[in-house]
Amino acid sequence: MAELDPSVHFDRFHFSAGAPSNSFRSKRGLRQGCPLSPLLFNLMGEALNGVLQKAVTLSLLQGIKVGQSSLRVSHLQFADNLEIFLEANIAMVGNIKRVLRVFELAFGLSLNMSKSKMYGIGVDESQCSKWVAFLKCGADSFLTKYLGLPLEFHRNTAKLWNPILEKFQSKLDG
Repeated sequence: MAELDPSVHFDRFHFSAGAPSNSFRSKRGLRQGCPLSPLLFNLMGEALNGVLQKAVTLSLLQGIKVGQSSLRVSHLQFADNLEIFLEANIAMVGNIKRVLRVFELAFGLSLNMSKSKMYGIGVDESQCSKWVAFLKCGADSFLTKYLGLPLEFHRNTAKLWNPILEKFQSKLDG
């Protein structure tokens, strides 16, 4: 048997039925409609959830306290939407940037920060602007909508929810 010459670069050829052909570049991704797509999407969503949970376990992220209870929420995921809740300090902002970078390096996927927005609740606007520049994301303020529902810092009122209730009622009537 002939020995392989180590100076030959085999990444230049694609062997098909024993005959070399021109090189080709492999690409990441799936074709549209591929049955593996939902499975891989959920798998990566679970991976991101695991990375964020580990960061909470290591006290890199604390989340926010809900009401008077001891419940703390660090993040919520729904379909392709991720909400991350942080205490308003530079350590937490730096930690979330590092956690997302670890996810990117480990899995080869990154969050689109240009489509991401930061909402500062009870935070000085100039401080929030610095954090937005640090994270390279957008900023917004309340009253805003999330998944079509209004969010605001103040108490919910019937006036705020009437358009949504009317929309549900019209769908139920139909």
